[in-house]
Amino acid sequence: MAESTWGGFCAGGDPWDRTAGGGDREQTRRRIKMTYLKLILAGILAIGVPSAQAVTLEALMDAASENRDAVKAYQVRIRQQQASIREAKAPFLPRLDAGYTVNKLDADGLYETEKNHAIYGSLSWNVFAGFRDQHRLAAAKDLSAATASELQGLSQDIRLNVALAFLAVYRSMASLKVAEDAYALYKERHANVALKTKVGVLTKSDLLRIQVQMDQAELDVNRAAAAVRQAVNALCFETGTAVTADAIDFSVFETIPEIRREADCACAMLERHSSLQALAAGIRSAAAAMKAEKAAYWPLVDLSLTQTHTSDGTLPGSGDQTEDETRIQGKMTLNLYDGFAKYARIARARQEVARLKHQYAEVENQLKTMLKNRLLDAEVAAKNLVVANASVTSAEENLRVTDFSFQKGVSTSADLLDAIFYLSQARSSQIEAQTGLLAQDFQIRRLMEDL
Repeated sequence: MAESTWGGFCAGGDPWDRTAGGGDREQTRRRIKMTYLKLILAGILAIGVPSAQAVTLEALMDAASENRDAVKAYQVRIRQQQASIREAKAPFLPRLDAGYTVNKLDADGLYETEKNHAIYGSLSWNVFAGFRDQHRLAAAKDLSAATASELQGLSQDIRLNVALAFLAVYRSMASLKVAEDAYALYKERHANVALKTKVGVLTKSDLLRIQVQMDQAELDVNRAAAAVRQAVNALCFETGTAVTADAIDFSVFETIPEIRREADCACAMLERHSSLQALAAGIRSAAAAMKAEKAAYWPLVDLSLTQTHTSDGTLPGSGDQTEDETRIQGKMTLNLYDGFAKYARIARARQEVARLKHQYAEVENQLKTMLKNRLLDAEVAAKNLVVANASVTSAEENLRVTDFSFQKGVSTSADLLDAIFYLSQARSSQIEAQTGLLAQDFQIRRLMEDL
């Protein structure tokens, strides 16, 4: 596997690959070199060489978007909105009614017998309602669009959470690799110091000092291994699927994300962000609802066709006297006074439009501020990564020099332990810088609705 663009967690050159005199010393260096290379290979395989059934980040994000109940709840809401749209279309069509009425009087009247019934059918159609129905239909469509935008935003949030959980697994596995490498270095030095202690070259104190650090490194390995399991559990929760660490493909992290231009990001964010899209659709829906309320200023015009069959019996076909009537009716009504109720409804609808516009402006400013801060954080993370890579190179060189000096008897065991600690610390800082830059890139892509 080629060296990663990140500089690798353990790559960057062999700290002990230097020519020096002495056959035993050369054999020792070769043995250390082979052990070190094996550790690097094991770490690379652990961090994720893609297998035939490797799970990618994109696949996990898609699975989470399909499996989460929150998404399914929004999908139900969208179906409800679609039903509301069909309901809003109903006033454009005529209405057909049928009825059956039975009457029982105490005595025959002038126009009705003691017992009578009526069967009628009515076809009615609203010809004009002050454009109320058109505006209500537009409001229903815009409300459905707002719900769809909210679903898109929820999906993007879920995909971001999956990406961050995926990155957390990557970070924990990399930290585990650093802890295992540190433990291997302590263990190798412990074995060498133990041999020198037996022949009296070094003291028992030197051996015990390395033993303590080696034990501490083993504890760090155990904690790092538990952190890997916890990160995988969190990823399983976010995706709703069973995932194992060895089945994850981390190849998406092989390249460094570029620092984006603020103008380009802001343009894409303002155009595509689901929160702004949902609020814009809500403003349109509220404006259409306000226009629908203004229809109360206009007259209502209705047409109807009614066919009525009456008889003096209680059941159809049981009477002796029957009468059939066909009536076509046109009706126009105009409300002159309703206690100012229509004015109150219009004022309430107008205030709803104003409220949503203020909310839109607030969210827009908030998103712009978030974008600026995310870009600043990404820029800092990129600079930190450069420093961290250089720090790892320096720490590896420091360990090589200190190890050589220790072999010569110039440096003490404390100096050697410090060198190993500094290397582990530098690699940990490198991991934090790498994953920090990736996390900021995910956050920026979320603001741009690009996950």
